[in-house]
Amino acid sequence: MAEGPLNTVADCGSLQKPDHGDIIEQVAFTYGNRIVFDCTETGYEMKGSRVRTCQRDGTWSGSPTTCEST
Repeated sequence: MAEGPLNTVADCGSLQKPDHGDIIEQVAFTYGNRIVFDCTETGYEMKGSRVRTCQRDGTWSGSPTTCEST
């Protein structure tokens, strides 16, 4: 499918940082951009996806990111 001037760029919307964690990289919420999460508090480990990328259909790749007590 060719991209033309009438095509809009997919916007995936913002994601919240996980409890006990933070967003360590975030440029934009549009197609091709990514968000990187990290669990910042001692005693917590990441569940779900560390990196999520905005896909062409306007959804985020991967699974929801949480920081769970170890």
